Amino acid sequence: MKNGQEIKTKRLEGDVFKYIMIAYQDFSESNQNIEKYSIRYLKKDDEIEIAFIPHFNKQQGLVLGGRTDEGRVVHYHISLLTNQIIKKNFAR
Repeated sequence: MKNGQEIKTKRLEGDVFKYIMIAYQDFSESNQNIEKYSIRYLKKDDEIEIAFIPHFNKQQGLVLGGRTDEGRVVHYHISLLTNQIIKKNFAR
């Protein structure tokens, strides 16, 4: 407890972290600042989808196409069987 309040932690399984790192290796080649992104994931039957979502700048307003001043949305689909990126999409 901190100042009488319970501290809530987040849990991330090791296998999900491994797939995030696979996607991040490719993502980092774009020279985007990861600190300006949120990461979401969705595990499916035989693949996992990892999405890098740039933070929204309220002053900028809504921008169509998944792009903000901070960068653009990118989705990676990674095979759970081969640990390889099987598809990479940018939001449009």
